[in-house]
Amino acid sequence: MSLPGQHTPVLRYFSPARMALVALTSDGLTLIRRIEDEDWKIAARKKQSPTFEEWLAIKKRNIAALPAWAVEVKELPSLEQLQDWLTDGICETPTGDQVEPDGQGPDGAPSWLRLLGFI
Repeated sequence: MSLPGQHTPVLRYFSPARMALVALTSDGLTLIRRIEDEDWKIAARKKQSPTFEEWLAIKKRNIAALPAWAVEVKELPSLEQLQDWLTDGICETPTGDQVEPDGQGPDGAPSWLRLLGFI
């Protein structure tokens, strides 16, 4: 899924706190996309200070505190996938493991249904 307009992604990750995919762009925007959103939304704009490099370094330090699986997430599942998982009794984690809907994979990644607050 591409970002809107001319925004070039620098980093992309999943934020468990926001239950959203987050993208940081080269023009200093923080964009988020939740499962119910069709498009990316601007969550924040980099202020004049710090510099872009300092801002990005701060963001990278914050992202380093996330579980490894959250940094690997680049896309959200579709609503159709979520509906299938709700009815099948088997769900995927962000890293692709098959688990029970309320379970977690061997790497600690929770099921998408848990992660997105469906169960």
